[in-house]
Amino acid sequence: MTVAKIAVTVPRETLLAVEKRRRVLGVTRSAVVTAALEAWLADETMTAEERRYLLSYLRTPETVAELRDIHAVAKAVAATWEPWDTGAAVKRPRKQRAR
Repeated sequence: MTVAKIAVTVPRETLLAVEKRRRVLGVTRSAVVTAALEAWLADETMTAEERRYLLSYLRTPETVAELRDIHAVAKAVAATWEPWDTGAAVKRPRKQRAR
């Protein structure tokens, strides 16, 4: 992979927060900037509708009660499924080659 050096200006508070966090995570400044730029590019590929949905969700995520209800429904639905066969895979006999 070819790389390029860049210089950017950021607010001092942002830089201090990034430095503190990246040290805790053990990642380089370059890795942090690369991840941020890749996330920004991914965000730019969202449609306007996807962006509205995401922003709305971030403003109002599920409550603990809603998550509890979601898990209860998922558990109830999964309980209706046929049990999975956890035994060995069924081996089919091999076809004999014509000689």
